[in-house]
Amino acid sequence: MLRDNDSRDPRRRASALIRDGRGWVLTVCHTEDGRYWLPGGYVRPRESPRDAVEYEVRRLTGLTLKPRALLVLEHRDVEGGEATTEFVYAARRVPKDVRIVLPEPDGRSPEICAYRWLMLDEAVEVRVLDACVRLLREPRDGPPSINSHCSPLLALQIRAAAEAEASGTFIELANGLPTGNAEARQRRT
Repeated sequence: MLRDNDSRDPRRRASALIRDGRGWVLTVCHTEDGRYWLPGGYVRPRESPRDAVEYEVRRLTGLTLKPRALLVLEHRDVEGGEATTEFVYAARRVPKDVRIVLPEPDGRSPEICAYRWLMLDEAVEVRVLDACVRLLREPRDGPPSINSHCSPLLALQIRAAAEAEASGTFIELANGLPTGNAEARQRRT
């Protein structure tokens, strides 16, 4: 697949939820902001999000994985940022000792400086007025988690993707929160 690196569309991103045998999530750290993200990248014009995530996962981690199912479609329109649509796909589980190969610096895009397997944070449900809100709580004295290494929006997206994967559903988010009730979760066929 040929890709023109200069024709990226910052309004569409595709990434993969890659988990190991323990259920931990693979994340990569960008040198530009020092935060951990799901492996993925921008979708180029005339490229499907599925093709983009396959290419970006291989480029950023050295893993050749076919995306299985769309887990999350997120619409982000946060203050100070450009509106984006983000696609998160499921990938097959990989052994916990799988070899990750980070890309060589090329001077063009934010480089990946590290990767890390992170555990999902414990979810705590809290009732606020008439709504049930799920908060993420950092595990005590445990291994690194998504809540401690990822932005709050990404932590919500990862949790939603893990829930969708476990329940066989598709979840639509707006700025990290499910949109509607019945509309937010759609059974995959």
